[in-house]
Amino acid sequence: LRESLDALAAKNPRLKITHTLSDPTSEWDGLVGVVDQKKVEEHCFGPEEDQMIFVCGPPGMYENLCGPRDTKEVTGVLADMGYGDEAVVKF
Repeated sequence: LRESLDALAAKNPRLKITHTLSDPTSEWDGLVGVVDQKKVEEHCFGPEEDQMIFVCGPPGMYENLCGPRDTKEVTGVLADMGYGDEAVVKF
């Protein structure tokens, strides 16, 4: 999946992919830790009308970042930052 997403981002300058692992192997060269407000501010576009943020991860990350995966409503860090229900895709 990582290779596919990175290939899409390489073809589209409006698409930014940020891979983050909480427990990586020693070979990992991406971000490490919990995705929190600081990481979102540093690595994602802001909550503007024509921006979207896609979230994929374990249940705890959904709870903290955007609310349960099976609900459309955005809560948590992303809601606090101004991302609305239409700007966040949970998959």
